[in-house]
Amino acid sequence: MLQLALENVSTHVGFNVEIKWTMQLKDGSYELNNPFELNLFIDIVLDAVLKYAGKRRIVFSCFHPDICVMLRLKQNKYPVLFLTQGATSKYPTYNDPRTQNTPVAINFALFAGILGLNMHTEDILRDPSLVKTALSHGLITFCWGDDNNNVDTIKYLKKLGLNGIIYDRIEDHIEQKESVFLSDDGSDLLQIAACLSPNSPPYLSEDSLCTLDTDGFNHQDTNANGNEVNVISFGFGVIGR
Repeated sequence: MLQLALENVSTHVGFNVEIKWTMQLKDGSYELNNPFELNLFIDIVLDAVLKYAGKRRIVFSCFHPDICVMLRLKQNKYPVLFLTQGATSKYPTYNDPRTQNTPVAINFALFAGILGLNMHTEDILRDPSLVKTALSHGLITFCWGDDNNNVDTIKYLKKLGLNGIIYDRIEDHIEQKESVFLSDDGSDLLQIAACLSPNSPPYLSEDSLCTLDTDGFNHQDTNANGNEVNVISFGFGVIGR
């Protein structure tokens, strides 16, 4: 399926490839039992992306912190976002402490050397300062959640300065789409991360990216300036939101 999409969807469209994997809940149960061997599964996904992505802009994302680290270490071409639900009343709590609140998730993203976070909007609406904290550490910051399907919420999230907002039915909210994933001033967000973060991983090195134009990264549905962009989100795995 992933190979088919990479080969047939215009390379003009970026992909957010979410890796879905079973995680232990706080009550000790798992979302799914007897999954595939993890290294084999991730290697199959990476093999398809590295062979067939071409010049397409791609970002990996995952709720599982260990998978974020594995994606970071197994390849250095595409950046990784840590999906976090933070403190939530909508979903069961995961057992891994790195997933249970956004401040800890920010520290994990910095420690792991990944691009940034994809925060749960429920958490942001409760404490908007979380966005400022993440951005102040040089982390690219997106958000996801059912709340994002409200037009007033989208406008509010844009004012907070988020780099990307994930929501459904983009055509209901926009008048014009841009062809690339850019920030307010037209710069690539990956370049911004490379120039701001002192601990950038190899694919964010200043030598390779601060003078780079647009190759190598996929952003997302809406940038902080409210300009809409073309992106498709894919989820691959055995479980997940």
